[in-house]
Amino acid sequence: MKIKTLFASCMFLSIAGSSGSALAAGPDVHSSCNGASVPSSLSSAEGLASSAASRLNGLAGKSKAQREALWNAGAERRWFGAYSNTRFNNVRKRMNNIAEALRSSRLDVKCLWSKSYFGNASPGVYVIRLGSAWKYESSSSVDKPQTFVHEAAHIRGAVLGGEVRGKYGVADALTRAQKHPGVAVRTAENLGYYAVCRSASWAGKGGCP
Repeated sequence: MKIKTLFASCMFLSIAGSSGSALAAGPDVHSSCNGASVPSSLSSAEGLASSAASRLNGLAGKSKAQREALWNAGAERRWFGAYSNTRFNNVRKRMNNIAEALRSSRLDVKCLWSKSYFGNASPGVYVIRLGSAWKYESSSSVDKPQTFVHEAAHIRGAVLGGEVRGKYGVADALTRAQKHPGVAVRTAENLGYYAVCRSASWAGKGGCP
């Protein structure tokens, strides 16, 4: 889950279907989200996750020496620690899975504004639920798009890490990457902040380093 006071299971939302307004063949955003700019935030998150996946897929085509050098000089080291083949393969697989989930027509997004969390999602269940913390977060905050990437990571099985100890936010994610990189690669917070903060549009803004 993604909240500043949340624990560990998460869900996704939708943009079409019987109870929502239909958009192309993508995710379904429920009518409960009307007026909260959810579709645009979801679209932004999908673009950021896809860009991150493309970056990692591009690294896969490099020699090991080139890949290691690019990883260690880039955002990957900041969010996941120093390069290793296992670390690279893990992050690449997870980010591709996240991007797939965020553009899937199976994905439903629902808004439960009576709940205090940012978001909630469960492994294998293509539903993201947004709570009041997300609704009232500033539109200029990294946590607006990051929540979607975070929850998609949960849907695709990233459930471990500092989150279970209440370690949310950019500072804790950065510390986790340096002290516990093996945990960072499977933590939704790190995957989410990596996807968003590596982009030119977010670097140094909205809480991103």
